[in-house]
Amino acid sequence: MHERGPWKKIISAMESSLPSLAQGGRVLDLGTGPGEPANMIARGMPAVSVCATDPSDDMLNKARARMSGLPNVQFAQVDAQDLSRYEDESFDAVTACYVYMFPEDKERALRETYRVLKPGGKLFATYWTELAMMSLLRDTMTGVLGFTPPPPAINPLVLAPDDLFDGMLKDAGFAQTEFSVGAYPCATRRMLRNRTTGVTAIEFIAELIDAGRKSLLSTAHPPRGACAGQLVIDRVVCLPPCTVCARHDASEGEAG
Repeated sequence: MHERGPWKKIISAMESSLPSLAQGGRVLDLGTGPGEPANMIARGMPAVSVCATDPSDDMLNKARARMSGLPNVQFAQVDAQDLSRYEDESFDAVTACYVYMFPEDKERALRETYRVLKPGGKLFATYWTELAMMSLLRDTMTGVLGFTPPPPAINPLVLAPDDLFDGMLKDAGFAQTEFSVGAYPCATRRMLRNRTTGVTAIEFIAELIDAGRKSLLSTAHPPRGACAGQLVIDRVVCLPPCTVCARHDASEGEAG
């Protein structure tokens, strides 16, 4: 967990904008994955009841293992698009760390979030605005295909365009939105470094592309389907900025 990572930013925003929450309240964590930020909230605010949810049973098992023994956490296999198991206005806060990019019906997921929040309750959400690996994959495929491929069907950067998510939040009923943008080092290089050769996946892909480019450029008659061209990777940056959004109902009437 990096110091500038999203979980700590969510907790900090929650503590500053909902100072009374630590005395007792309910928090719904959507897409908890292996258990964050639900785990940090439950341990840091023992008087708060935390509902850790995820559509994947495998992820919930990891979350249960991480939070084993914590008495203030409940677990449920829940899709953000359908929170019908929860009553209206039943949570003081909702957290969603890298969640809203993935539901098929994103607008419905946001409407459901708004429905279960109490008046004055807040949504703390993060989403990616840039991912180095996505740029690398796009540039790689462009070099192979000879044209820029369309975005993937499941696109983690789908909310990146300016003002898009802000508009979706307002359409769902959120009257006030606040954004902060930050960046933290990506673990891609460290995680994907070959222990034998010391070469990272990014470097390896770049070498393959360069070798393929030289081969294609030296071939008078490229084989059918081959693309004779040049690909220049001019940015391999492992700094994916993320956006943390603090949300609250207009009835509260104060900045979060």
